[in-house]
Amino acid sequence: MSPSFSALLGRVDVSDRTAGRLQRAVAGGVLAFLYLPILIVILLSFTPERNPSFPMPGLSLKWYEALVENSAFTDAIVFSTKLAVACAFVSGFVGLMAGFGLARTAPSGGFLDERKLRILFSLPIIIPFIITGIGGLVFFNVLGIYGSFTSLLVGHVMITLPFTTLVIASGLSGLDESVEEAARNLGATQLRAYYEVTIPMIMPSIVAAMLFAFILSFNNFVQTFFWLSFTDQTLPVLIYGRIRLTYDPTLNAVGTVLIVFSLVVTVTAERASKRLLT
Repeated sequence: MSPSFSALLGRVDVSDRTAGRLQRAVAGGVLAFLYLPILIVILLSFTPERNPSFPMPGLSLKWYEALVENSAFTDAIVFSTKLAVACAFVSGFVGLMAGFGLARTAPSGGFLDERKLRILFSLPIIIPFIITGIGGLVFFNVLGIYGSFTSLLVGHVMITLPFTTLVIASGLSGLDESVEEAARNLGATQLRAYYEVTIPMIMPSIVAAMLFAFILSFNNFVQTFFWLSFTDQTLPVLIYGRIRLTYDPTLNAVGTVLIVFSLVVTVTAERASKRLLT
């Protein structure tokens, strides 16, 4: 901070009450900026008109009825859910193994210490999505599995694995290893100590990592757009195909359903992790 700016701040005299009001106003503005578009989508899903307008002339469930009757949307929701659930379990399991290797067996010094391994695991996150999309397209074509559910699952695990690994490794890093040592001193093998002591204690991190993988897989568009066949459609790709041609009010109903679904998944995962922890 420059000396002139520090001197300017030193001359500003604001009471605690005014500062508190300013902080609350900024926080409220940020919350409105984040959630106002979501609220608009929810409100417009109940409008009876095809072209949205405010104030709304009334309330109607016609777009939810159109959503249920449209097999393309329901099939896409089911397919995306199946893919996201499979990705969450596979990515969570592989990320758990990689997290143990990163947090517990990585060497403290040398060419690949824990810090450098964390950087290597983080690199796929910052690579442009279109690069991984094209790379996966070529890779799946070479293997002869392009367009299959297996190729999509492998691709989505590749996308989510850095997140699950780092989240679980962070949970392991904050765990006191003396608890595992006490279990081994009482006769448990290292594998049994991991299974009966360590994993239950980091279960919130595991559940959070799997939930993260589920959301990333369900909402992924860029890479999935390159990997999908002409027969299957995930929900984000289907929405893109509809919205680029014309405005479809059914998409507001789809968005509202996804918002409610995400809230239910989040609350359920949080309660499940607490129950498993206790």
